[in-house]
Amino acid sequence: MWKKLAGLGLAFCCVVSLTACGGKSSSTQQVAAYTVTDVSGHQLKLTQKPQRIVSLNVSTDEILAKLVGADRIAAFSKLADNPGISTIAKEDLQKVKLRVDAHGTEALLASRPDLVVIADWRGPELAESLRGVGVNVFVYKTPTTVKDIKETITLLGQITGEPKKAAAMVAEMDKSLQGIHAKLGTIPKDKQVKVVALSFMGAFGGKETTFDDECTYAQVRNMVGEKNIFKSGAVSKEAIVEMNPDLLIMPSWDFGEKKSAQTFLQETLTDPSLQSVTAIQKKNLVQIHDAYLYSTSQDCVLAITELAKAAYPEKFKE
Repeated sequence: MWKKLAGLGLAFCCVVSLTACGGKSSSTQQVAAYTVTDVSGHQLKLTQKPQRIVSLNVSTDEILAKLVGADRIAAFSKLADNPGISTIAKEDLQKVKLRVDAHGTEALLASRPDLVVIADWRGPELAESLRGVGVNVFVYKTPTTVKDIKETITLLGQITGEPKKAAAMVAEMDKSLQGIHAKLGTIPKDKQVKVVALSFMGAFGGKETTFDDECTYAQVRNMVGEKNIFKSGAVSKEAIVEMNPDLLIMPSWDFGEKKSAQTFLQETLTDPSLQSVTAIQKKNLVQIHDAYLYSTSQDCVLAITELAKAAYPEKFKE
């Protein structure tokens, strides 16, 4: 495998060298050399804005599509085309033909990237192996808060040579969040709607997750987080009954499961063990777009908007 990777790396370097000798791309913008340090402490020194960026995560697909445009993206991640989990515009999907994942190193190198963007949860091995064959790799911290997402956008703006565009994206997020707060006002905690989010695998969204932070912005009480359950810790049905949420957030994406999200909603609604739960009694089960809910891109703001509307519909009446 490593011999094959080394061989592909040599071919990759040759292709890049030939491309450079053949002249500058009309879309290449010359800028002063700049250096950016990623979350792993690795310094990337660039002499021009990257023109063939590869993203290995759907959220960075979404950020980069808006930040630099499809013309500067060589490949999206495997999930980019799935509207259940991706918000990338069809025209961008059509422009960027290639799809890659962390296990398809050959296909990744074949895309001739001048920058690969990787989340730190993947571990250091992939980044190190790609750097070993001459590929620029930027590792970013996996966001667990809205603030983290803004910082990721800012860093991607720096590494792509688009800091002003990144700042504009963050400003747009802030404006949307201010608009949500203007609708809600300040809701005392004892008046806030109690929420539990469900997936096909059970309740999720404990402490140190973006969902927990989004609940703060939507001014709802995330009962899983309040029980000091961290990240994806197990939550039993008995625990959900004890939490007694006013609102259950249900999946909208089928995630390749045999049962549909709608079927799961109906099964939850009629589950004998949950009949004492307020949300079940009031039939207050709401599907929020999972493409927003699981997003760690600028689209997290859309999740907060839908969550606030589900909890306080009366505050969003025109």
